[in-house]
Amino acid sequence: MYVVIGIIAGIAGIIHGTQIRVANPFDLVGTELNVLAAVVLGGTRITGGRGSVFGTLMGVFLVTIINNSLILLGVSSYYDRCVIGILVILGAGGPLLLQRLQSGKQAWLPGKS
Repeated sequence: MYVVIGIIAGIAGIIHGTQIRVANPFDLVGTELNVLAAVVLGGTRITGGRGSVFGTLMGVFLVTIINNSLILLGVSSYYDRCVIGILVILGAGGPLLLQRLQSGKQAWLPGKS
């Protein structure tokens, strides 16, 4: 699996280098947050579990729309990272909070121990 991922990353690097005609190793630094946000917003839990390719693609679509909307609104790129970070926190914390609330409600039901 690591070999396949390495080959795909190499091909992506070659394609990126040919599109901008410069091989700068620091070009894509910082896009890890966008990748993490896309996966989390696509429905995959950070704590482990299952996700889907379709959900991840929907997450990529959502992150791209948010980034483009913030650019069109004239928001600084600094706040762009803040907005994506808040979305990651909400996307990762929301399901965990719901799970805790549901388990807490079951513990307080009468007749259940």
